[in-house]
Amino acid sequence: MVKSDKKGKGGSKDRSESTDSKITLSSQKKSPRVKSKEEPLKTPEPNITPVPDNIDSVPPEKLPPVCRRRFQCSAMGSQIYAVGGRGERGILFSAECYNPTEDKWRYIKALPSPLSSHAGTVHQNELYVCGGSSGEVFSGSVFRYAPELDEWMTLPPLRHPRGFHNMTSVGDKIYVMGGVLLTSADGQRRSYSDVKVTECYCPLSDQWTELSPLPVGHSQHGAAALGNKIYIMGGFSWEEERFLNTVHVYSCETDTWSTGPELPRPLVGLSSGTLTLPHYHSK
Repeated sequence: MVKSDKKGKGGSKDRSESTDSKITLSSQKKSPRVKSKEEPLKTPEPNITPVPDNIDSVPPEKLPPVCRRRFQCSAMGSQIYAVGGRGERGILFSAECYNPTEDKWRYIKALPSPLSSHAGTVHQNELYVCGGSSGEVFSGSVFRYAPELDEWMTLPPLRHPRGFHNMTSVGDKIYVMGGVLLTSADGQRRSYSDVKVTECYCPLSDQWTELSPLPVGHSQHGAAALGNKIYIMGGFSWEEERFLNTVHVYSCETDTWSTGPELPRPLVGLSSGTLTLPHYHSK
C-alpha cells in the first residue's frame, strides 16, 4: 500500500490517498463440462498457418486480419501484444501490437515457431512466452521479444513441457506454474496429466530451477501476482477430474504453497490480473 498526504479543498483538511491492489478475473466458460482423462481425438486441424517471409515489407492494409484463440496477450509499455494462437487454418506464427493512441494494430516479428495454448509475461520491458503446442504435443520452448529490436530470441527450454499454464514475473525472476501434458495418444484416444512442478527462470544466469510443486493440478486457470505472492485460481484438474474453485497461493520468498479463499464457483478458461485502485479518506 502506498500513501501520500494531500491538502483537502480550501486547505482546511488533510486527505490520505492510498492504493489498494486487487485481483480481478473473468471466465470464458460459464457451464463447464467435466471431461475424462481420455478423450477421442477430434478431426485434426491443419497444423500451421504460414507467415510470409517478407511480412515486414508488406503494407499493413494488405495483410489479412487474423482471428485468434488460445493466444497470449500482454500489455507492455503503452501497447498491447497478441502472440500466436490458433487461427482459421491452424496454429499461428504471427504476432501483433496494438497502439491505443492511434487505435491501430500492426504486425511485429513473427515467432520462431507457431504456438497455441502457451503462456507469457512481461519482464523488464521484454515479452516472454513459453510452452504451448505446435501440433499434437506440448513443447518446452521459451522465447523472448525485444520491442526496440523487433526480434525474438530463443532461450533455454522448460524442463517440463506444458500447455494451458501460466507465466508470471515477480521481482527479478519469472515463474511458470500449472498446465497439462499429453501423456499418450493411442489410436483414436489421448491421455493427459497435470503438470504440478513449478519452474523459475533467472534472466541473469539464463537458467531454470525447479521449485515446490502445486498441491493440486491446475490448467486453464487464472494467475496473478500481488506483492511477492502468486495466486493460482480455478481451472481444471486432470488428476481429480473436476473443475476447480480452489485458490492456491505461492510465496516467492519461502517457496511454499498455502490455500487461499475459494472462488464462489468452479471456473475454467480464466483471464486475471492485478488492478490497483486509488481511494481517499479524510483524517
